[in-house]
Amino acid sequence: MGVAYTAGDISVYYGESAYQNHGLNGSTVVETEMDSMQIAYTMGAMTISAATFETSNAAGIAGRTFEENEISVSFAF
Repeated sequence: MGVAYTAGDISVYYGESAYQNHGLNGSTVVETEMDSMQIAYTMGAMTISAATFETSNAAGIAGRTFEENEISVSFAF
């Protein structure tokens, strides 16, 4: 599921998803959940954006979490 909203120069996005990993014998089920939030501001040819991502049970391993934060600036010529 994802939701995006844009108002003038600002864009905001939130998304989440979940899927299940099954073991070879079919009995082990691990659900991986992913959440992300992103925001961007555009002024002329410059964009400043920030994003955060979080994954629970990463790579199908129970209890393993992964987090990432990102800030970027881009210029278009």
